[in-house]
Amino acid sequence: MKIMGALYTGTDIVVIQHLINNAQYPGITSQTGYNAFFISLGIGILSSRLLVVNRFKWIYIISIVLYFVGLIFTGKRSLLLANILAIVILFVTTHKKLTLKKILLYFCSTLLLLLLCYLAVNYIPQTQTIFEKFNGEDVSSGRFSLFKEAFNLFETKPLVGYGINTFAQISPSGLDTHNVYLQLLAEVGLVGTIFIIGPMIYLFIFSLKIYRLNFGRCQYIALSLYIQIIFLVYSALGNPFYNTNLFLAYLVFTSMVLSYYTTKRKRSLEN
Repeated sequence: MKIMGALYTGTDIVVIQHLINNAQYPGITSQTGYNAFFISLGIGILSSRLLVVNRFKWIYIISIVLYFVGLIFTGKRSLLLANILAIVILFVTTHKKLTLKKILLYFCSTLLLLLLCYLAVNYIPQTQTIFEKFNGEDVSSGRFSLFKEAFNLFETKPLVGYGINTFAQISPSGLDTHNVYLQLLAEVGLVGTIFIIGPMIYLFIFSLKIYRLNFGRCQYIALSLYIQIIFLVYSALGNPFYNTNLFLAYLVFTSMVLSYYTTKRKRSLEN
């Protein structure tokens, strides 16, 4: 307890204990969302390495599976789905032609992942939380009402909104929407949302174009693309844009593509 007191505030300790009592594990962070996002970074690093490098290594597969088990422990459905989507997009973009050997290897690794997830759900009760959320009466965990509030506020002031970081103050619930896009529409209107989300969408399309032109040869572009997918998908069911740590991580990984493009362009001009 003395160690926790040195690392976390009193409020953080209460939150951590509450989450653990509800079979949701924040790891060394104070929120399951932070933990799930940082686990996603690990999955992204290993997945991009595995997809770009032509050598198939079981250590990568086993590590990714263990990361996914840890992700299930957090109970964050949105990031679980975001990681699966990111892997599928990178896989389809990278492997235009697959050999029979690679097909069998990826098939076996997928079966291994499903087997371990099955064992975890059936023999580790704490992992059942994330799947119970899919089967509950309200699969949105109360978010649909927040979405409706945000849209109603957007209809009131559609162009400029009520101001950044004001939704929780003026909303009857007193909570954020858990949807960055709707919250931005309510807070900064259509004009502000275009100026904020527009560059993010452009960077994603630009990164995908650069990745295709390099035929998946650069791991850094693959990793950047992976994290961008995670961030954009999570923004539809969470608030990563409003969290300094998560948004800073997004900026760091996005800058990889811009740095790569600038360096390549500079070298081509010199030659």
